[in-house]
Amino acid sequence: SRRGAMQQTPGLKRKATATADFNIGGRERPTLGAPAGRPRPPGTSTFLTKGKVLVICEVEDELDPVGAVKSLSSALDSRRGCLLSSSYEYPGRYCEWTLGFVDPPLSIESWGRRFRITALNCRGRPFLPSIREAVSKAAGLELAGAGETSSADVVEGAVKEAEGFFPEEERSKQPSVFSLIRALVELFASDEDAFLGLYGAFGYDLTFQFEPIKLHKERDPDQRDVVLFIPDDMLVINHHAQQAWRMRYDFAFGEGSAVACTKGQPRSGPSA
Repeated sequence: SRRGAMQQTPGLKRKATATADFNIGGRERPTLGAPAGRPRPPGTSTFLTKGKVLVICEVEDELDPVGAVKSLSSALDSRRGCLLSSSYEYPGRYCEWTLGFVDPPLSIESWGRRFRITALNCRGRPFLPSIREAVSKAAGLELAGAGETSSADVVEGAVKEAEGFFPEEERSKQPSVFSLIRALVELFASDEDAFLGLYGAFGYDLTFQFEPIKLHKERDPDQRDVVLFIPDDMLVINHHAQQAWRMRYDFAFGEGSAVACTKGQPRSGPSA
């Protein structure tokens, strides 16, 4: 729960966690439940993603994490975003973290095999040409034509039906909405930052994209199977380390005179 995630539990649990931070080989043990720690000290840094997107990251300490979480929680009543909190800790596997954001620039949604990527504000529009190009090159995906899209601020398309026989070990690699997600991950992937990514929810009906099962219950056509966001202003709290900070991102796409950048654009968004 949100409230439980803000509490600190001293004593044996913290001591046990401290002794389990490294494995036998002396390497830092990966934490499956959250990134290992603050990526860099306060300040500004830049890095290039695998898809040649220039990312400018500004890290700033958050002096009032409790107030920041309350403010974020209230904002989510009427605006798009996400608040994730974990109040459970297990050495080497889970950590007590809180992470959230509001007014993301971009959303990814899917209904069955149909998908839509939407620029939610002016900061999201520079993403679309590079995303459209990445999706057009991805196997198993088909972009909608210019006359079929509902707005200039969206990239729409569909996942192609699988053809031929798939062995069991290749089942998850057949065309599905995850083909789209892999294309986006490939575009924004970087070892320089463990926090930049896709945040949101996956629906159970995604499993039917891997197995042709006859459905006995009628589905609401407006029911979304995937809702994901790419944030550009995140609140991050590491409860165990008693650290809290904000990460603000700007993005530059393209080269030369064709560069499109989010720098200087206001961070805002429509009502949810």
